[in-house]
Amino acid sequence: MTIKDYFNHLAPNWDNMHRPDKEKIKTILNITNVPINGLILDIGTGTGILIDFLMKYQPRKLVAIDTSEEMIKIASNKFNYKNLELLNKDFLSGNFKGFDYSICYSAYPHFLDKDLFIRTLYNSLKDNGRFVLAHSESKEVINKRHQTINQKNISITLKDINQEAKAFRENFNIDIMVDTSEYYILSGIKKAD
Repeated sequence: MTIKDYFNHLAPNWDNMHRPDKEKIKTILNITNVPINGLILDIGTGTGILIDFLMKYQPRKLVAIDTSEEMIKIASNKFNYKNLELLNKDFLSGNFKGFDYSICYSAYPHFLDKDLFIRTLYNSLKDNGRFVLAHSESKEVINKRHQTINQKNISITLKDINQEAKAFRENFNIDIMVDTSEYYILSGIKKAD
């Protein structure tokens, strides 16, 4: 089973299965400095969990992408913002450029090729653009959940925040690292070319 197949299968029940803590999402967005009137990329949007929250920052445009067409279908039935573009696309094969802010919320473990993810993320941002990897749960809770997925081609575990940050430091100035019982957040600013 591929990641796409896995999430297509889960899509019809996704919103019933996953009810994220709204206050935690607000905290994540607040501490990661979402720009007002920015060009924002929501990587692995699923059914659009972050969309209403990100719209409060009045983006020039919000591009929300997911590899699962079933997730995107559900999101497209939920939202009707003029400045929202929903795309059924694999982030790693997409040609995304010039974003002020790229966020991957509760999806990072499903990007199995971390080097390619980092390169694609770097290319998606303008100079001094911000990336955010965030979970509103601890690394331990996330890793335990992903260990119950029997197939290794669906997800990989999160590392200690310092280890994870090490891979990003060549291309980003890391300024936010949170690895607690409540959050896992890694964020930084793209270094100029």
